[in-house]
Amino acid sequence: HRRHPCHTGKSATHVQGPPAQSNASREKLRNFDAQIVSNANKLLIEGRKTFRFDTFGDEAFWGGQLQLHQAIKGAALGGVGPGISPTTALTLGLKVDVDALPQPLINQLKQGKVNLNDPATTLALLRLNAVVGLKGFFVGNDLNTVGITCAICHSTVDNSFAFGIGHRLDGWANRDLDVGKIVAAAPDLSAFANLLGVSQTTVRAVLNSWGPGKFDAELVLDGKAFNPQQVTDGVVTGTN
Repeated sequence: HRRHPCHTGKSATHVQGPPAQSNASREKLRNFDAQIVSNANKLLIEGRKTFRFDTFGDEAFWGGQLQLHQAIKGAALGGVGPGISPTTALTLGLKVDVDALPQPLINQLKQGKVNLNDPATTLALLRLNAVVGLKGFFVGNDLNTVGITCAICHSTVDNSFAFGIGHRLDGWANRDLDVGKIVAAAPDLSAFANLLGVSQTTVRAVLNSWGPGKFDAELVLDGKAFNPQQVTDGVVTGTN
């Protein structure tokens, strides 16, 4: 029977651990950790700002080519058509960030003193960057063009104030958004019509067929109105 080394009467070898850190070293590590956290928070804030408000220059398309801002303004404000009021915008699935609204405006909304059927109110909301994912560019008081940001499809609100009005929920899919009807409201769809070799009326019919929460990438990215050979992400044309 072999005895365990511990039972030999010899003292066990003492294993040395790492040297104890000095107070200065520990403080240095704490400061370094604080820098990491500070940098991470800074990147998060910058990324959120980009996600919410950066159009990456796409106003050249949405405003410059499609003239969507003219449809938003309406004829009474120098655009075309009836304009898009807040009521209409909410019906189309666009959302309003309540945190972007000044308190006096919130009070007026609660008292029913804001005309939500007036496109001029939509312009006021755009000036406040309060329409989630939709960014207006103004020259004086005139809406000169409009662009969209990542948030238009990838954010919604919690409806804490009213349906479609509340605190932002970044990263949540906006399943109420009717992209097709919003694009169809633009006065100039020649960019699509010329690519497809069809009339703008046909393009509008396709856009209006999508429905809320759907986006058929074939029309915008592949230049095809209908493709019975391939099921798209949207699956909205009825011919797939």
